[in-house]
Amino acid sequence: MKAVQQEIINFNCRKLVASMPLFANADPNFVTSMLTKLRFEVFQPGDYIIREGTIGKKMYFIQHGVVSVLTKGNKETKLADGSYFGEICLLTRGRRTASVRADTYCRLYSLSVDNFNEVLEEYPMMRRAFETVALDRLDRIVDKQLENEEVL
Repeated sequence: MKAVQQEIINFNCRKLVASMPLFANADPNFVTSMLTKLRFEVFQPGDYIIREGTIGKKMYFIQHGVVSVLTKGNKETKLADGSYFGEICLLTRGRRTASVRADTYCRLYSLSVDNFNEVLEEYPMMRRAFETVALDRLDRIVDKQLENEEVL
């Protein structure tokens, strides 16, 4: 039964992760290894998926639904089908830079830090690619937060 379950996740998620710049040009074996580590999760409207300031242990891919990304500066960003969030913590093991709340019923796939690192041990070149993309995204988040503080 477990093999069939993994095949279904692999099939459902391949398009989902292919939309991420990181996975788009990645070794197909790396992508398959990563897909086998994904776990399906469901959230109801109003559920907090991530809370700002907590230690991040997972990243998420939105299969279906809408979430709000909320920062201290009360800046709100919406993410929907095909988006992802929480990837920075996989590399930094740092605290979350924002809270994420489900606006609708959400079907997500999560990837834990431990499973992520397990796959990256087999593909060290991908670690560097992930670090580059995640640091770039973190820089953009910090820049936006600084802009918001200047406005206040």
